[in-house]
Amino acid sequence: MKKFILVVILIVLSCYGCSKQGGEELIQEYIKKAESLYEAKDYIGAVGWMDHAIDEAEKKYGETSVEVAELYLSKSQMADYAIDSLRAIRSAEMIYEDLSDREGMVKVYYYYGDYYSKVDDLGQAVDYYEKVIELSEGLGEAVNEWKYEAYFYEALYEIDTEKSIELYEKAESLLEFVPLEKKNTETIVLYHNIAVCYYDLQMYEKAILNFTKAIENYEEEEKEIGTLIVCYRLRAVCYIGIKNLEYAMEDTKKAKELLERTSPKMNIWDKSGVYFNFTMIYPLMDEPDYEEAFEYGLIACRMYENERELSVDDLEGLIIMKDIFKDFYKESPYAQEQNFEIWYQENINK
Repeated sequence: MKKFILVVILIVLSCYGCSKQGGEELIQEYIKKAESLYEAKDYIGAVGWMDHAIDEAEKKYGETSVEVAELYLSKSQMADYAIDSLRAIRSAEMIYEDLSDREGMVKVYYYYGDYYSKVDDLGQAVDYYEKVIELSEGLGEAVNEWKYEAYFYEALYEIDTEKSIELYEKAESLLEFVPLEKKNTETIVLYHNIAVCYYDLQMYEKAILNFTKAIENYEEEEKEIGTLIVCYRLRAVCYIGIKNLEYAMEDTKKAKELLERTSPKMNIWDKSGVYFNFTMIYPLMDEPDYEEAFEYGLIACRMYENERELSVDDLEGLIIMKDIFKDFYKESPYAQEQNFEIWYQENINK
């Protein structure tokens, strides 16, 4: 009888251990299924599996645990409907408030900022990013990843270019705290954005420095090939600005080679701009080559002309490009023979 009781006890204890292990394993299994469906753009399915993961986590860790709060935040990123995303963030917020967890609240404020940026309420988004920064003070390195993100997005949405640079540079000081798996991509985009700000201010040497940092941090496995092409293209324009045509040509050729080899998703302004760089370089050389310059100018403009639908921004881009093209044309021998508009219409469809 005693032997039988002992066997029963051992079986019960064994099952209890399996149950505990199974709970964690189930949570991870559900998360993986959710992530897989999210990657496949099945957002409803992804949220369903996250709900299963949350249910298991509540059983294992308790309804007001950090683990459950983290899962709610992950769920908020997968939700297809804005209201579901907001509810998930609010659920996490209530848990962190109950736990008096300031580090958790930093994350919550970041997720609120991310939510409002996705629904184009940039004012609310910036308010929450500022809360992230304020609450982060005195909390140490544990929240520096979120502080970095807050500075980055504040800079992104700032309309004052000089202020934007200040915010980006604060983000740069926290770059070491970005998780390793996304650090390289973040570095590329950060330095690209800083460079574009200096480019807009026509501070070409500082722009070149930051475009170079972005390029140097690029790795082939990264998905930001379009950003890399833009870096080469705009760095070339900066070199034109400081009259270093040799480097400008090198960068433009590199951008063209990458564009034609990889065919990345890019807006028409950036794609056509790669070819239009040649239009700006060839006329400025010691021996101007207008034929090459204008051939590339036509290639760039055809990219617009061949588009079935152009946005207002695209149309403005074409106008700007044609105006620059026209200015170079006026300085060429071609202008003595034919008006630009007539020449353009005769050649654009060839």
